[in-house]
Amino acid sequence: MSLPIQAQLDPTPKGFKLLWKIPAYSCFRDLDIIRQTDSGAAFINATTKYCDTGLVGGEIGIWVDSKGDAVYMNPSPDRVESEILYLSDNKIVFVNSPLANPMTTQRGGRIYLTEVIKSGGVVRTNTSELSGEYYINNQYSMLAANSNSRIFLSLKDNQQWSPFRWLYAYTVDSSAGSGGETGSGLSQYIKIRNDPVDQYGILGGSVEFKVDVASSIPVTYQWQKDGKDLSGAASTSLRIDKIATLNSGLYNLIIKSAFGSVTSSPAKMMLVNLPVVSFGTNNLAARVRDSLTIAPNILSDGPVAYLWYKDGIPLNNQTQSFIKYDDVAEIDKGVYQLEVTNLAGRIRSSGVSLTTSMPFGNVMWTTPVMFGSSIRGVAVGNNDNVIYSQFDQSQKIISTDPISGKPKWKCDLGQIQINRILVGLDGLIYALSGFNIVGNIFAIHPNSGSILWQKEIREPNSWVSIHGVSIGGNGMINIGYRLERFPDPSISKMAAFDPKNGNNIWTKEIKSVSMIFPITLSDGGLLLGGGVDNFGAVKLDQITGDAKKQYQVERGLYLEAVGGDETFYCVNHNNVIAVNSTTGVVLWEYSTGGNVSAPIVGNNGVVYFGSADNNVYALNGKTGAKVWQYETKGKVATPALGADGNIYVASSDSNLYAINCKTGIKVWDHAIDVGVENSIEVMPECPFLGLNGLIYIKVNSITAGAGGAGILNSRLLGIYCGSNGLEKSPWPRENANNANTRQINAGFGPLMIIYSPQSGLNLNIPVSPDFDTILEYSTNLNQWSEQQRFSRQPTVQSVIVPLKMDQTKSMEYWRTRNQ
Repeated sequence: MSLPIQAQLDPTPKGFKLLWKIPAYSCFRDLDIIRQTDSGAAFINATTKYCDTGLVGGEIGIWVDSKGDAVYMNPSPDRVESEILYLSDNKIVFVNSPLANPMTTQRGGRIYLTEVIKSGGVVRTNTSELSGEYYINNQYSMLAANSNSRIFLSLKDNQQWSPFRWLYAYTVDSSAGSGGETGSGLSQYIKIRNDPVDQYGILGGSVEFKVDVASSIPVTYQWQKDGKDLSGAASTSLRIDKIATLNSGLYNLIIKSAFGSVTSSPAKMMLVNLPVVSFGTNNLAARVRDSLTIAPNILSDGPVAYLWYKDGIPLNNQTQSFIKYDDVAEIDKGVYQLEVTNLAGRIRSSGVSLTTSMPFGNVMWTTPVMFGSSIRGVAVGNNDNVIYSQFDQSQKIISTDPISGKPKWKCDLGQIQINRILVGLDGLIYALSGFNIVGNIFAIHPNSGSILWQKEIREPNSWVSIHGVSIGGNGMINIGYRLERFPDPSISKMAAFDPKNGNNIWTKEIKSVSMIFPITLSDGGLLLGGGVDNFGAVKLDQITGDAKKQYQVERGLYLEAVGGDETFYCVNHNNVIAVNSTTGVVLWEYSTGGNVSAPIVGNNGVVYFGSADNNVYALNGKTGAKVWQYETKGKVATPALGADGNIYVASSDSNLYAINCKTGIKVWDHAIDVGVENSIEVMPECPFLGLNGLIYIKVNSITAGAGGAGILNSRLLGIYCGSNGLEKSPWPRENANNANTRQINAGFGPLMIIYSPQSGLNLNIPVSPDFDTILEYSTNLNQWSEQQRFSRQPTVQSVIVPLKMDQTKSMEYWRTRNQ
């Protein structure tokens, strides 16, 4: 190789350090470094020549260590190439091949495989002869290691033989030049101080590559694109104007001199288009306290800058291609956009809307724990306000904001203890006392908490025990109570009170029912049932109180719910019993391993209830066959059926469960915070489902008091569940609904035929603002057929459907359902 020094110079030329030198054992001609290790050990293959005659001698292979000491020499008088198979600092394996040109020529003959091992001061040699036809490919003659840092000087064919009989090995004293050098040591004379940098351009625009070069010898320049010379590009800079697609590629500069060339590092030229930003969806939803990443799909070239916007306002602290929230907060909801800027321009994405909700089971608010007394009555009134009674030195009725749980007003009733609260059709709140000398009824204004009127139920020599209350279709307050008389026998009575002023409209003694739990049916009738003896049920006319029908069943049952076909669902200890509303015949009975809760009825006719055997049950309402059951770790209260298709139920294991009503599979559960340490027993009740996605649930717990007596503690909690209210079914929760009216939901049950002189026979169909209403008919209550469908009606509450006389004869029962 040509260098700006003479190879024969000794001492060491300027700019180099002597690595080692070895004596020339013969007149060397061609010297090849076949392979070199990182430490400096090398195998050198040389062609020799007789110094006196000038004739070609043979080949010699020399293995030198990192100090230049010859470890092993392999002289051969013939033209034999030594080909390296393996080389390290301590071991070499090579073959001697009698081929004129082993890279291209194949001849038959013997070759020798030699292994040389250096261990300490001992060198061992093992040679094996291989006969036959072999072809040894020279793998290493062009693979010298560290070619930029170690320089071996060899004599070429046109040079004189070395008169010094030495072979020199030098290393460059300074660092190698950047890029690829074809002449080692050129860094003394040519330096690339700055390589070209990548360029990004747009169609029709301009870019420029530059290389900062310092040289002490004459040089010329040549730019290349993708390894090919560019015509006329002969300076340290290259400008490209009117950029086209074909200009994309890799560019480098070659600096040439008489002693070799140096090549810069390559730089890239890439075309840049306007960014493209897209989201996979227009809407994102996250629960509060969850993690969330908002990351669009981005297509952009070259340097890029990002800026996020929320509701049109820049978020200056959000300058990455994504936004990550480790703990989503309510304040994070809004519309997000990403602005992307590159050399081609700036573009802002369309908006993606983020909505937030609370994590399921999250306690949003709780009332203070009441030690030694309980919250007895709870109902949900106008605007989803939670109304409850609480005794704290005196009886108070409290209206609570459903979002914050903070009291809106308190109504003090003195020492009269309330155990039932319900809300009338006009929004008035009715509070009733329980077992006392006098039964009290209070009507309270829902907005102010002021008492509008108060009435007493009083009879001589009697204690009044109010059992059940319902609201009639005309708004009347229907109260069933029992008079405990001494020494006379106790009697049960049913009374109706005017909601406007509390005046008693009528009172009837009910002899066949010992404990009265009234239910208002969809035809306006009043169904009374409940007792500890034989089941007795009476259907009364709501307006007059006169008996219209009587039922008798041979067992003690409590009337708890009514289905869409007005099947009665009753409980008796461990059993749920279905009774035909027409005949009073028991249709089916289902037994569990513990006392059952009050059942509820879904829009699909399935009956759901809990049991003290720790299970939630779902039964076919017509046959009593089990659909599914789900086991908890405690006694189960009455469930509530949500509009989202989940059953919500609380257990004495201190957990609230959401269960899919169709499959019985748990959707989620969450521990209920009773707010009292060392609770012996937890007694949650049937939850209320608000329209704001919250569950309101009363939880009683007992803790050990002095002397072993248990102390009752109560609190009311607002828990996020995501269901906006109850399902629109005949009986979706205990007492039918959040208002505790015990009135079958509108649109369910047989419809009453009405006669009008102007239009004849008609059906008055209640319709829904949220669902389609389907009018159905039946002759046996077990099979229903669709007659007519009405779309949702946001402005009217009912529609009139005229009937023909033959329809009334052939179709005995009518009903509606929502879909």
